[in-house]
Order: sequence, then structure tokens, then C-alpha cells
Amino acid sequence: ISSKSSTDEKTGKEVNLINASHTTGNGKYTDLLNLQLTVGDDGDCVLETCSESQVTSVLDFSTNFCNLHNLYCNDNESCNSIHNSLDYKEDYENCSQNSVSKCSS
Repeated sequence: ISSKSSTDEKTGKEVNLINASHTTGNGKYTDLLNLQLTVGDDGDCVLETCSESQVTSVLDFSTNFCNLHNLYCNDNESCNSIHNSLDYKEDYENCSQNSVSKCSS
């Protein structure tokens, strides 16, 4: 895991970047995770994420989505929240496989 902070040249806002990896339980596959945190215009936290398989996977059965979703999901979603239940909204730019029912923590 690595992290760094910078300032967005266009907006002047602080940007926090986190880069990490996730290895499957059997050790066969590793996915790279990128998270970018900023403060939205309304003062809310904005989290932009990407998980990318390091092998060719046309169908990943929501694995990359779940890699990230499991980091912030809530108890009422059959997931173990770490500390707080969050109020969030998910928007997808490039994630056709995003089934929460496939996520388990």
C-alpha cells in the first residue's frame, strides 16, 4: 500500500491517492486498486476508485467491483463495516459487472 497527497492544479483542492493490491485467497491472482479521495463542492467526501485485474479477464463476475465495494459497504448489506455505516451513492463510468450480491467479505 502506498499513499500520497497533492493539490489539483485546476481546482486547488487536496487530492489523496491510495494505491494497493489485493491477492486472492489461493494466491493465484492479484488485482491493483487505486483510490482517490477529494472533498466535493458540497463538503462531502468523494471517492473515485479503480480495480484492475492483472490477467486477461473478460468476465470477472464482479470481482473488481467487489474489491472496492467491500471497503465501504455497510452492515445492512451483508458486509462487515469497519467502524461507521456510511451514506453513499455509487456511480459507474466503466463497470458493467457491479453486482453487490456477488460481494462477500
